[in-house]
Amino acid sequence: MKIITLGSGATGSSAIEDYLFGRGDIYRSRIKKEFRLIQDPGGISDLHAAISSGFHMNRASAAIEAFIDLCDRYGNSKSGHPKGLNYRSYVKNYDEKVSYYVDKITAVNYNGFPFCERSKMTKWESYFYEKKRKKAKKEGSKPKLGTVRLPVIEDIFLKETEKFLASLFEYDDQEKSPIVIEQGGSFWAPLNSTVYFGDQRKVIVVTRDPRDIFSEILDDGYAYPGHDAEVFCDWFDNMMKHVNYSEWNSDIIIHLKFEDFVLDYKNEKKNLDRRLGVPDDIPSTYDPDKSAKNIGKYKMILSDKEAKTIEDRLNKYLHY
Repeated sequence: MKIITLGSGATGSSAIEDYLFGRGDIYRSRIKKEFRLIQDPGGISDLHAAISSGFHMNRASAAIEAFIDLCDRYGNSKSGHPKGLNYRSYVKNYDEKVSYYVDKITAVNYNGFPFCERSKMTKWESYFYEKKRKKAKKEGSKPKLGTVRLPVIEDIFLKETEKFLASLFEYDDQEKSPIVIEQGGSFWAPLNSTVYFGDQRKVIVVTRDPRDIFSEILDDGYAYPGHDAEVFCDWFDNMMKHVNYSEWNSDIIIHLKFEDFVLDYKNEKKNLDRRLGVPDDIPSTYDPDKSAKNIGKYKMILSDKEAKTIEDRLNKYLHY
């Protein structure tokens, strides 16, 4: 079984992961980082859309190229992140597995260079392209400038994607020990975005009081708003409007409030274990008292005005 943890940023999902890892009978996946190959731009989710409901030959081909590029960047320890992702250091034969997957989801590939790609060329690139094109035309051929990939149909794509993920994490659904995959999907669509892991999965969605979230991201998390509480409220409210709450009704989805899990640890642990289908008599090295220090931390960090702005505008999202 795969246990996938999801949060929208600074929600406290790492505390849930610490609990799971601390049990001893639940294991961290081979990729000991956030798994970003599904939801980041150019990832599997974009691939899926380009191959299915949003299919267009050029879009699908570009999506496959974008995925190859994403895998290369995130496989590199110098991928732009201070600590890097460096998936190659965690996954044996990482590049071979990516190449094999691309081959399996490509039905046809050929030398080509569609207009949408030509439009990206600089003035000098266009100049040399025209020279190559004219030369090739005289020779009765086309200039070799790129590769166009026509993908397989959706059913095959889903089957091959599930196999690809299994190869990266090196799990077997017949194994009894569950593994945890960190951020392996979308907080906003936790059911549909994790379908690539198959039926043997549970998804834990973690939410947290927005006042504490704001206090966490003031100087960290560069994808999030900074020091303006009004902008934060605009961002948070609109972000939460994108959540597909109907998916939370699935037996696969487990919603946890960070504060409840920490402050009512004994009961929340038992409920979580029951939902996961794991023994509830196995202790964990996780210490909820350490996490409790992060509840209400906004009182020491935010001004009264900032706290009141959030309380007034995001009242329905407050946890305490």
